[in-house]
Amino acid sequence: MKIAKSVVIGAIAVASLAFVAACGDDKGGSSPSAGSSATAPSPTKAPTGTELLTAAINKTTGASYKFKGTISGGTVDGATDPAAGVSVGKVAIQEEGVSLSIESQLTPTAYYAKISGLPLPGFDGKKWLKLDPAKLTVKDALGFGDPKDPVELKSLPSSVATAETTDGKTIKGTMDFSKKTWGSVDDDAVKALGDKAKTVPFEATVDDKGNLASLKVSVPAYGDTKAEEIALTFSDFGAPVTVTTPAAAEVMEAPASVYQMLNQA
Repeated sequence: MKIAKSVVIGAIAVASLAFVAACGDDKGGSSPSAGSSATAPSPTKAPTGTELLTAAINKTTGASYKFKGTISGGTVDGATDPAAGVSVGKVAIQEEGVSLSIESQLTPTAYYAKISGLPLPGFDGKKWLKLDPAKLTVKDALGFGDPKDPVELKSLPSSVATAETTDGKTIKGTMDFSKKTWGSVDDDAVKALGDKAKTVPFEATVDDKGNLASLKVSVPAYGDTKAEEIALTFSDFGAPVTVTTPAAAEVMEAPASVYQMLNQA
């Protein structure tokens, strides 16, 4: 994301060991014949870290969930229902003496955003702005991307370089963002990072039901940009996500200056 640059990754715990024993029993009480035997199948192979990660992302993005965390200079907080194509969220950023917050409600056909701290003359930050999604050329202009995947979880498996787990709960590894950009690591960042873009550390945890519980991605410093740690937690899996259209008196059409600012984010 250009403003929030959120990152999420996850993993799912799968497969339990199953043992099936078979034995022969003769009605007359005689010993089993020499040709009979009792064998047990081999235990199910534990998933690799990459498999665990991919399964977690598939599960997490298959239902609604809440997310919360910290990004460079600020925080993110929201929820999404991929099936309905809706999400709600808030991004709060403090940078270079400016405090900016964007509260958003996104649906497939209409975006509403309440922006506080926007340095535009005559701008009323108390009202909801109604935005046309088609006029936003930057997909994550409001701090979040696709309403069905606001923190870009689905793209993360394509960036995995290494991933290991020893307990099926914690995954540690590295991302290669030269393969697929994500979050704050866009094309310009990849170029500036050089080889460091190929080994960005991450750590994720999974809950007992295989849901993504937390994610931390540690982006190294590059150029004039300080090192960034993106840390998020996930909860309320399957809970409803409500998007309420603001009352007409609380809404204004977004002016051209707002589109211009957001599309340059």
